[in-house]
Amino acid sequence: MGVYNGCSCGAAQCAPHKTANHMPFTLAHLVPIARRFVAADAKWAALASRIVRVVMARKDVAYDLLAFRLADLGVHETKSGLASRLSRGRISLPLFLQILKVSGAKVPPQWASAYGGDESWECRAVKVVEAELARRPLVSMAEMLRRVVELDAGPTEHTLMAHISSGTISLASFLQCLVVLGSESLELYLDFEDMAACAKSQRVPAAKIPAL
Repeated sequence: MGVYNGCSCGAAQCAPHKTANHMPFTLAHLVPIARRFVAADAKWAALASRIVRVVMARKDVAYDLLAFRLADLGVHETKSGLASRLSRGRISLPLFLQILKVSGAKVPPQWASAYGGDESWECRAVKVVEAELARRPLVSMAEMLRRVVELDAGPTEHTLMAHISSGTISLASFLQCLVVLGSESLELYLDFEDMAACAKSQRVPAAKIPAL
């Protein structure tokens, strides 16, 4: 009578199956994956923080003045709260558009029709993403989402699509969209090469970053 060991091959000692299929899955297996996601998120958040600091520095806008001006748009943040949020790169695309507005910073011309108007800032954020995508007619929304997810930066395609559709996409995620689209729209405030370097550090194949 053979010895049942739970292996379909029926062998009592099956090293390949034992190592490949029979090793218990523990939380330890998730640690490297979680660390990779956290590291990727931190890098993109740092770029988001940098771009806002550049905008503020060029227009000589301090945190207290920024908070005061944002209040006129209905964004109520204390100076310290705003400084903390921006330093950690936890900025939404709508907030970034508002910061561009109140600081008087130059807006990319391709965003002009999307940026103006009396719509909510979430609606404007949606239109900005659409404007960027429209500049790459051979790249569909689904393809852009797939490429962003390949950056190993956290959100799934479904989650990212939900954030784009609602206009609540983070600035960090928007920067990822820009890099996979090969867009230099924010070159005034952040070198495209820095975004590309961040993407490549996450093992994105060079072919996935469109040539300019």
